[in-house]
Amino acid sequence: MAIHGTDGTATTPPDSNIHDSLEQLTLDTVSEHIFELFSAHKPHDNQNLGYISRTEHALHVTVTMSEYDLYNAESRYVAGSSSGVRRINARQRRDANATTTRCVLEFEIHQSPELLNSTSNHNSTTGAVLWQVSPLFAQWVLTPTSVFHHLFARSDTKMLEIGAGVSGILACTLSAPMLARRNAGGVYIATDQFQILPLLRKNVQNNIVTVQDSIMRINHRKREEVGFVSLTLAGKHASREEHSIKGHHHCQSSTDSGPRIEVMELDWEHARMDIQHIRSNIFPSAPSTDFDVVIACDTVYNDFLISPFVDTLALLAGNDTHILVAMQMRAHDVQEEFITTALEKGLAIWHVPAEQLSTDMRDGFAVYYMQKIS
Repeated sequence: MAIHGTDGTATTPPDSNIHDSLEQLTLDTVSEHIFELFSAHKPHDNQNLGYISRTEHALHVTVTMSEYDLYNAESRYVAGSSSGVRRINARQRRDANATTTRCVLEFEIHQSPELLNSTSNHNSTTGAVLWQVSPLFAQWVLTPTSVFHHLFARSDTKMLEIGAGVSGILACTLSAPMLARRNAGGVYIATDQFQILPLLRKNVQNNIVTVQDSIMRINHRKREEVGFVSLTLAGKHASREEHSIKGHHHCQSSTDSGPRIEVMELDWEHARMDIQHIRSNIFPSAPSTDFDVVIACDTVYNDFLISPFVDTLALLAGNDTHILVAMQMRAHDVQEEFITTALEKGLAIWHVPAEQLSTDMRDGFAVYYMQKIS
């Protein structure tokens, strides 16, 4: 399947397996797409604006994912060879890969209703609370049957989230597969405006421990089941203290060779400068390095912010960058303007059909996949 530019010109797709199951949009089809989407999959009445609670300071949220993504897929050994250790055979690997065993991650999310309702702060404050689409998106995209699952199952994926809000729930869940690998080289950067970062940092710091505990528990059980040798997390057994938030608004994993989870500022209205700062800090020896995956959840709600938001996506889009934007469907004209602006600014865009989404996301939510037109 070819990627088509805004004028319908075909170019070579970097990942045809993804594109084959999606609906590509062009300037000529945007209006029809929006009409059909809002006609067939309009939001439920109880979805309100999309927040889970605008009054509670703490929420308890669960995300379910495959156990396969939480045990050390790159260090599977069993006893039995002359050296005392051998790699598992191909059949065992296939059996492990096919597992449907699910793991429930339980998070406590702290949010700020005061910041949400503040009238004294001139910056956007919608990120001060958790919105419905974030945990739904995390659970769906990490499902083994998701067309995007392979992007997050790798140990070396470089991910950046824009408009993360205070919850940090995507940082803790989407980084879990690389946290489970020994000496993983992956990166997850959660970004937002400066006033959001303290609470975002706190939630990531507290809830990453939940993920670590699940990884260690699953690895221990798998080791007992098939004779695995002792497994480690990011090069050594990690603890709460080893994942404490360090300076400059970021949280780094316990070893230089392990995965990095960081919290950094990225204001869409100063995106070029902030992105340059992020790249120079994360990739000091190669500051032009592109991110493999860029994620945004519920960032399309205000027509005034569409242009700077899309400009930020375009700045982050390398030739092989995968961009995923999930949103709650609210105003059809705002959603149409977002797609049109993306196409006009040189991004190819696909809609993920409702039948590809989880049951909970099929009505009232939309997911778009984007790439740079090269």
